[in-house]
Amino acid sequence: AINGIVRNAGTYTYTDVLVTVTQAVTLAGLDTAPTAPFTVSDASGNQFFLVATKVFAAAGSATLSFRAAVLGAVLTVPNTITVISTVTLGVSTVNNPAAATTTGAAEETDYALRIRRARSVALPSKGYFDGLYGALVDVTGVSSVKLLENTTNTTDADGIPGHSIWAIVQGGANADIAQAIYVKRNAGCGLKGAQAVVITQVDNSLFTVNFDRPTAQNLWIKLSVHAITGSVDTAYLKTQLLAALSYGIGQSAASSPIVAIIQALAPNAAISAEGVSTDGTTFVSLVNPTAVNYQFAIASARITITEI
Repeated sequence: AINGIVRNAGTYTYTDVLVTVTQAVTLAGLDTAPTAPFTVSDASGNQFFLVATKVFAAAGSATLSFRAAVLGAVLTVPNTITVISTVTLGVSTVNNPAAATTTGAAEETDYALRIRRARSVALPSKGYFDGLYGALVDVTGVSSVKLLENTTNTTDADGIPGHSIWAIVQGGANADIAQAIYVKRNAGCGLKGAQAVVITQVDNSLFTVNFDRPTAQNLWIKLSVHAITGSVDTAYLKTQLLAALSYGIGQSAASSPIVAIIQALAPNAAISAEGVSTDGTTFVSLVNPTAVNYQFAIASARITITEI
């Protein structure tokens, strides 16, 4: 309360489940509360609730959206949600053909909240670079901020005009971001960016706030694993890696943190031939984004984990 920030709440994991029925049946969803929703689970006991009520007029199958029962990163592996927890006449089988459509996040930890609080201590200030950064990271929905300024009289190497600020922001609403920049910007400084939001000032004159969104840049990851004992589930490792990895705006990508994640997940495995790439062909130990406003994006199709 002292710093004007609140803890970020957790989010739920959502996944698609193929439900097959042998007769007409109605399955209750979360929208029928307080009626208990139709529930399925995986072999580990993780439960998932049907999001919206589904009416089957006859025998058949449908892919339905289910939400994890608990907040946080409940990870799913394809073809593992096969248990019908709410036994219902007419429902024959359930199965998730793919991984989660959305992986939830745990409630912000004390450690993460302390870091964000430390970043926000300049929020009460006006017109200072640190104050602007603190305001932007505190905008609802913002996940990453890159803030650059040019204090010289000429355009710099990043294309920022003299005496101007360039804010690159991932997430959040345009209007909220523009308001934060308007309140915290240095008086008389220029603003760089393709996003333009017009703000009405106290005297009813108009002021245009400019900023940018990051440009997504594909990142490829590959590595080989060898089970020293037992076996290695490469599909599971890929799912976990997707949930654990994220890159900030302008942040480099290295293979060493990826190896550390995989090693923690599979301590029984030896890892080799690890690398990252920006073209899917040449793999090295470290790659930089094309420019300061680029942000690496990862996807399952661009992660290759080979068991040897």
